[in-house]
Amino acid sequence: MSRFIKIFLISASVFAAVMSYFYIEDYGKERGLAAGASAGIMFGFIMAASLTAISHFTTRKAGNPKAASKVRQNVFITIPLPFNEAYRLVMDSLDALGKYKIEHSDEEQGGIKLKTGTTWRSWGEEMVVLAKKTDNENETRVNILSGPNVKTTMVDFGKNYRNVEAVISKIEETAPVKREDQ
Repeated sequence: MSRFIKIFLISASVFAAVMSYFYIEDYGKERGLAAGASAGIMFGFIMAASLTAISHFTTRKAGNPKAASKVRQNVFITIPLPFNEAYRLVMDSLDALGKYKIEHSDEEQGGIKLKTGTTWRSWGEEMVVLAKKTDNENETRVNILSGPNVKTTMVDFGKNYRNVEAVISKIEETAPVKREDQ
């Protein structure tokens, strides 16, 4: 189902229910429900059109607008370094960016869990970085996942895409990265 339709249905139904409750008191049950439904449809359309348009215009500037429009990002890269060096590089890159709070890291397992704070664009994001050894001891495969703290988020205006790209760009300052197609 398209994002527009999801936003429309959710916002229209919630707004219609709330408005119907208030309209029933003033206009009676039949007219109140009709007025609430009409208000919900108009509100749902306005919200869906606005959020979809804003999302489109904020993500089209990205190098990959289709990927940027997804709320949850999942990117795989390969770093041409042994596991321990690659893990340390990822940790140093995350520290250098300074906008992520590392909640948990386990070098033995290769996992890092991070969070970002609330901004005017989002309620914050959760990121997970997983580094894994490959058959080649001089390469490490890294999976970078970023998603919203609020699981019901439908539009993130490319925020999670920018999180992943920032981490990859910082890593690329030190070592070349091979990105796997999504």
